[in-house]
Amino acid sequence: MEAKNFDIFNVISDIRKNGQAVISVEGINITLRKGVFIPDYKMFQLINTAIRFIEKNKTILTIGDVGTGSGVIAVLIAKRFPNKKIFAYETSAKAIELARYNTSKNNIKNVRFFNNKRGSWSIPPYKKIDFIISNPPYLGNLEYASKNIFKKYPDLKYQPKMAIRSYDKYGILPFVKILNGAIRHQTKYILFRSNADFVDKTVQTLQKIPHKIKIKKIRDGIIFAELK
Repeated sequence: MEAKNFDIFNVISDIRKNGQAVISVEGINITLRKGVFIPDYKMFQLINTAIRFIEKNKTILTIGDVGTGSGVIAVLIAKRFPNKKIFAYETSAKAIELARYNTSKNNIKNVRFFNNKRGSWSIPPYKKIDFIISNPPYLGNLEYASKNIFKKYPDLKYQPKMAIRSYDKYGILPFVKILNGAIRHQTKYILFRSNADFVDKTVQTLQKIPHKIKIKKIRDGIIFAELK
């Protein structure tokens, strides 16, 4: 699953000129706006990995998109799997408004949205989620303070800080919070996109959580966790 002719800098240019941009993904139109995270090709890698996993695991009925942003993950997963229930979580009111718009424009009925408090990544206790997909903020204070940060991430200046900065040293804290929430709410599978430069440190930190967890790196910063 790929966005047709997707180029993040063309998208950014359209948003700066027109206030929004529209990308097409297999006939599904996703609107992107200023102040909401702009997806990149690595997010589509995450979505493709999630789709393949869901197709192989028929027992997955409920799916959580933690940090939904514009709703691109929720919309594409919901469209591909109309019989699954998708629960999308976000702290930004502006992002939730846009994600709701994208579900409505694509006539999607199997997504529900929840407005989390800033710093809270837990799933509400009254919902059991079989599979969590998340592309949370993963840019830690150490990397953000580096001199070459904008060379490494040229789109950074156009992204909302709350969508990319984790405000801890290595950009790991959101993953710990999501995994702890998943344990409390009996989630079996979690798929993260992490910082590729700190993926080993992220895995090591998650393995210290006092629960039986199988964790493995998949590709380019994508981490898979299975709770026993």
